[in-house]
Amino acid sequence: MLTGLGPAPIIAVVFLLLYVSCRRHDPRMLRNGVFLTAAAFFALVTVVSALTLVVPGFGFVVAFGLLLVPLAVVALGVALIANGVQMLRAEGRSLGNTLSLVAGVLVFVLPAIAVALFASTRSGASSPWNAIGVALAVLMVFVCGYFAVALVAFAVYSVVYGRMRHGLTPDAIVVLGSGLVRGEVPPLLRSRLDRGLGIYRAERAAGRRPVLIPSGGQGDDEPPARGRGDGRVPARERRRHRGRPARDRVAEHPREPGVLAGRADRGGP
Repeated sequence: MLTGLGPAPIIAVVFLLLYVSCRRHDPRMLRNGVFLTAAAFFALVTVVSALTLVVPGFGFVVAFGLLLVPLAVVALGVALIANGVQMLRAEGRSLGNTLSLVAGVLVFVLPAIAVALFASTRSGASSPWNAIGVALAVLMVFVCGYFAVALVAFAVYSVVYGRMRHGLTPDAIVVLGSGLVRGEVPPLLRSRLDRGLGIYRAERAAGRRPVLIPSGGQGDDEPPARGRGDGRVPARERRRHRGRPARDRVAEHPREPGVLAGRADRGGP
């Protein structure tokens, strides 16, 4: 039976060993997600191959599952476009906020262009332009495949990394900033503040006092700096984030990112 499974089990074990080794070395690297995704893929291939050998008719189930792949691609494109529209409405217009929308549009556009290039090469006689068309179509397929694998690996490892338990005791909790929308705290920044405050409260409950650092500079169209703490954000956000002693909070300099505007007073109870 093992001979009928091919090299998939061995490849799965190799990628699993690479994942374990690299995760021990540095659990933050994206390559860990690539190795984990590859190990899971080849393990799935191994299981499917084994079931196909021992369960009559299981090949039809696999074929039906493969037919659902195009539907999954369409669902991915629709989800990316919807997320991009939501980002633009909630977070404002910027290059970073349009990436999801652009990726969703490309999910539909690039395959259509590739199919059109292949169809044009089959309709005419052999010529250098036909060879260029085929080369461009193949290139787009590889580029789309690369980004698809990277996206899946990132998504898989985001879930895995988010569930890891870290034994380190933080001396500081840095809340990454994001742009304000018409002077208001957008959902992205609000979720980061909530997350940072939750970690801070958990540390205080454990008897520790880390420094809470809201980071981010001041944009040209932003009156308050993103990292200037409670006194420069809307009143309802100040009410949401009560309970942070001022001595435990340090802000970045509004015009010099990476430079702290003051030091937290670590003295006292």
